[in-house]
Amino acid sequence: MKVCWRAADLPQSGFAVVTDSPTDLPDFVPLATPPGAPIVYCHPTKAPNTGPLVVIDPETLRYLVCMGDGERTILLPQPMLPHWDWINAEAEAYKKNRWIPAAIKRVEANGEKHPAYTISRDNFRLFVEPYKARIEEVKIRLQDDASRRLYKAILGMDFDWLVNRFWERRFVSTQYFEGLILKPGMTILNVGVWNGWDIPFWLSGMTKQNGYQAGHLVCVDPVPPDLLTEYAQLWVESCHKEQCRISFQNVALDEYDGSVLLPMDETWQAIGRANGETMEGLTQKKFPCRRLDTFWPALQEKAGLASFESRPGKIDVLKMDTEGAELAILRGGLNTLREYRPQMAISIYHTPTDLLEIPLWAMRQFKRYRFWIRSYTYVGWETILYAIPEEVGVPPYLAS
Repeated sequence: MKVCWRAADLPQSGFAVVTDSPTDLPDFVPLATPPGAPIVYCHPTKAPNTGPLVVIDPETLRYLVCMGDGERTILLPQPMLPHWDWINAEAEAYKKNRWIPAAIKRVEANGEKHPAYTISRDNFRLFVEPYKARIEEVKIRLQDDASRRLYKAILGMDFDWLVNRFWERRFVSTQYFEGLILKPGMTILNVGVWNGWDIPFWLSGMTKQNGYQAGHLVCVDPVPPDLLTEYAQLWVESCHKEQCRISFQNVALDEYDGSVLLPMDETWQAIGRANGETMEGLTQKKFPCRRLDTFWPALQEKAGLASFESRPGKIDVLKMDTEGAELAILRGGLNTLREYRPQMAISIYHTPTDLLEIPLWAMRQFKRYRFWIRSYTYVGWETILYAIPEEVGVPPYLAS
């Protein structure tokens, strides 16, 4: 069994997509495969006897493994991010006339702001000028030229370059997972869950050859997991507790212990950067908050993690997307993070200052780490800082 992190890694020749529900078929598959490549869609009980079998859910995977087809089965977790909708809806229009850069230039020429871009060029220019030396420090410490070029483009709001880069990489990159090395048995701390679009990917990375997961996925979000997509819920329900544990901790992480008062947006996400602030049209809700340095030891004692898989309390991977609270969480967990030295995937795009302050702080605090930056939309949203301990090695996708 192979886990396929990127649509671009699908077989170049014919394969079968195996599912018991045609409505669940990943509609990006035809876009991601070579033109004319034959693709067969079939029910698990009618899978062809030869050729690769692509599955998108854990139950079908386990069925095929039990039937002896594990060696030729490819697990492809389904991407759930909004920019995939844009790919599907606007693919042909973009290829014909590259409408997004043209639209931006046309609107800016009229002195207006394009509604798709809430961070204006002027905001970034005002931010960049006073901090050139610190920005250069970040660029020097980044691991590769791709990170430096991307960082420069985002800070300069080079929309043409960002859109073209996104278009070229739309099927060869997957947020978080191209920058990490995941293995069965790991403990993954997933901070900022919302609808759980990334949960299938985390569990896929913990999947053994027999189709079962092994490890512990700890999901932390102040909002209960009522917003999980049906696809994410499917993975949660299929998780076999004897080999893989998944838990949801309804608490906000911050740099102090107490409570936070957070605005909730229309999608019921907690705006982590706006503790105590009133935002027009948004309701406020009070949540308990903890420092990672106090939260994690308490969780070990509560959940019995200390005896799990002979990895006493070690955090192997930390992912954070908390709508702007990332730096506060890092500060509140510095001792824990220095002790366990996890791989980290940190969102750095929620405010202009995040793009400077988070990388610079992490680079100064965490020794013997390597740092990369990658972005997964066409305007700089979903920009991630990957911080990987030297002893872990270089994630293959970043190396390539």
